[in-house]
Amino acid sequence: MLVPKPSESIYDPACGSGGMLIISYKHVENEHGRKEADKLFLFGQEANYKTLALAKMNLYIHDIRNAHLVLGDTLWL
Repeated sequence: MLVPKPSESIYDPACGSGGMLIISYKHVENEHGRKEADKLFLFGQEANYKTLALAKMNLYIHDIRNAHLVLGDTLWL
């Protein structure tokens, strides 16, 4: 999570607007190039559907298409 590498999985259990996923993607893109950044497995979960929509839009604006975001609460048992 601190130094992501191509083909690794990154999961943010409370992704909010998707900032951590974007930063992880951009780090790999800067270090290894766009082609390798597209090999990342990006996963996020958010409990608020409006914030989830914002995260999806944020990733789309940054041209990141390899993320899978879902609605859910990580603390709900």
